[in-house]
Amino acid sequence: MENAHRITYQLTLDDYQALQKIGEKKTTPHDRWIVGSVVIFMILLVGLALWSGSHAPRPGYIRHTSRTPLFPTFLPPLAVAIIALPIFLFFMRQQKKQQAELLREIQDDVTAWLAPEGFFTEGNHGESRQRWDTLHDLVETPTHLFLFLTRNAAHIVPKSAFDSTEQADAFTRAAWGYWNAARESAPSG
Repeated sequence: MENAHRITYQLTLDDYQALQKIGEKKTTPHDRWIVGSVVIFMILLVGLALWSGSHAPRPGYIRHTSRTPLFPTFLPPLAVAIIALPIFLFFMRQQKKQQAELLREIQDDVTAWLAPEGFFTEGNHGESRQRWDTLHDLVETPTHLFLFLTRNAAHIVPKSAFDSTEQADAFTRAAWGYWNAARESAPSG
């Protein structure tokens, strides 16, 4: 086995976030859905309050004296939004902290290597052997190589783990070469 196709590295939160960005192209992440929902809800709530407070009383109806300029109708929803947003952001930060703590718990040195028969990894949490023809996809970014086992699960190889860009490029070229060769030799079905 060639030394150029073997690397030992430690995954960081940035590596997992890079994988998450790749996944965002395939699905909408839960965090983004929650933030979008809360923002849309707040905008609708404030807009509804402004709209309902801007209507003049209909002819024949007596305007209630409780609606005075001192307490416009948009203030309650605005107050809710002002209070709810920091609370929501606090819980989002807590979730990020929990992710970082989880990463520290599972973090260990990973050794990965390439061979014509497959992609191999080993670390404190076990080892993995993946034949090239069973990989779902390979995705390369300027900073990482992702070897997808399924549509959402992947091995992460950070290019920063290599001593030089030439070594990272050689590793990446070898992975692409092995994977393409396995796909070409696989029976079509």
